[in-house]
Amino acid sequence: MMLCYWLSAPIIAQNGHDSFPIAWIGEWTGELVIFSSTGEQQRTQMNLNIQPIDTSDHYTWEIIYGEGADQRPYELITIDAQKGHYQVDEKNS
Repeated sequence: MMLCYWLSAPIIAQNGHDSFPIAWIGEWTGELVIFSSTGEQQRTQMNLNIQPIDTSDHYTWEIIYGEGADQRPYELITIDAQKGHYQVDEKNS
């Protein structure tokens, strides 16, 4: 069975304060709905925490599913902000 996860958000690199990832810094909470080809399979709480790391172009990108039992402490790394290129380090080698 193939599951489809959907996160929809515009990621547009711009100059100024309202650009990604600066405008996304914070703690985001919502409901994740998981679908397969046969329809809805599951709903769960999901949190996304994005915070700057020191003075670098790196950010935390922590995803928490459910009541915190499944935490994913990733790191967002800026490759080329002008082109909108970013890399997510999953911290798994």
